[in-house]
Order: sequence, then C-alpha cells, then structure tokens
Amino acid sequence: MENQNLKTISSSIIINSSIENIWDKITNVEIEDFKFPWYFRLLNIPKPIRAEIIKEGINGKRIAYFDNGKKFTQEIITWKKCETYSFTFNSEATFKAGYIFNVFRGIFRIHKGTYYITTISAANRIELQTDYSIMNKFHWILNKPIHLILTNFQSYLLNTIKLTSER
Repeated sequence: MENQNLKTISSSIIINSSIENIWDKITNVEIEDFKFPWYFRLLNIPKPIRAEIIKEGINGKRIAYFDNGKKFTQEIITWKKCETYSFTFNSEATFKAGYIFNVFRGIFRIHKGTYYITTISAANRIELQTDYSIMNKFHWILNKPIHLILTNFQSYLLNTIKLTSER
C-alpha cells in the first residue's frame, strides 16, 4: 500500500441538554427523518439513518445504517461514559461514497471517529473528530475537496444530534 497522508478534522456544537441525553443521542443515533443536504446526494454520499450500540465499552460494537441499504460496524476503542468514545470502521466491501471511493479501503480512508462532551457554562459542547488519510500521490488533488466534504458532513451530524437532544 502506498504511503498515506494522515489528517484529523474536528467540528463542535453547543447543545442545551443534559450530558446523559446527549450521550444517548451520540451513541444511539436516529436521524432518518432529517433532511439530507442536496450536495451530498449529488456526490453520491449515502445518508446515515441510524446507528445503535450493540455492546458498550472498549471492544464494544456499534452498527451504522444508511439509506442505500449498506451498513458498517464501528469497533469501540475508547469509552468514558458521558465524556468520550472513539471507534474504528469496518465496512461492507461494496460500501462506497462519491461514486468511486471505498472510504475504508481505498485511496481515501476514514480511520477513526471520536466524540467528546464537555460542559461550558450552562450548556454542553460536543466535538466530533475524524481521522482520515489520503494516498500521497492523490493528496494534491483530493485534500481540499475531502476536507470540505468531511467538515460539512460533521456539521450535518452534529446539527442533527443537537436537534434530537434539544427536543
């Protein structure tokens, strides 16, 4: 495998809800009813509809489901209830985004996701970090578009979590 250029992006949002409720919304996600941005559809990025914890804690599992019938399993690698958890990805071999990218095995890869919850004044802040890589020889052309798409995708996820948490 060619050398990969490793990157991390991070987005955050303030939520007016209890930490316990927020924790539930980031571990067991239900976002099927939320409008998916048109530009993700145009780019053939599948819409996430839900994710559920199968087993809590380190070495636990969460399964994420998408509107195209695909899913991927997340292996939990850190777990501090109501504070942080991180996970790696295991996708079906046919899971693609952007028409051509297998985002877990190709020239662009998503390696890990991490959520952090911190209290700020009377509200709580959620941060979502994504660790990804781009093959060095494609970095010059894919770096900016992938960064933009991942940042917007994080924003979409965080905003839907905010809306479900504040209901």
